[in-house]
Amino acid sequence: METVLKYIPAITWLFVVFFFIITIRGIKGNRGEFGLVKDWSSRNLWEGKVANAKLISWKQMQAMHNFDYFYIFVVDCDLDGVKKTYNAAGVVKISQAALLKKGQSVTVKYQGIPPKKIAVIEID
Repeated sequence: METVLKYIPAITWLFVVFFFIITIRGIKGNRGEFGLVKDWSSRNLWEGKVANAKLISWKQMQAMHNFDYFYIFVVDCDLDGVKKTYNAAGVVKISQAALLKKGQSVTVKYQGIPPKKIAVIEID
């Protein structure tokens, strides 16, 4: 019994460290999606070119801009003469979310090739 009591403080500290690490990882979130939202939010501040793309798929995020939700879009775009797939963030009005269709045309703003920053700026 004394042996078990001797290790209780060490076990307690291990649990505290374990829960602390789990909490920090949960707060950090998905860096890739956060970066895309950051690119969209600052789209008016960075220089870039505009191109048309085709919508492949989309996923609604929990983040909001005013009363509208952020979406992560997977788009097919020809930026450097080769058709490639890119992920980009954009905002869709709640009333327009049901109107999204696969193959729909979207306008993206991008910086560099391959794009360092990319954002969906308009959904046609």
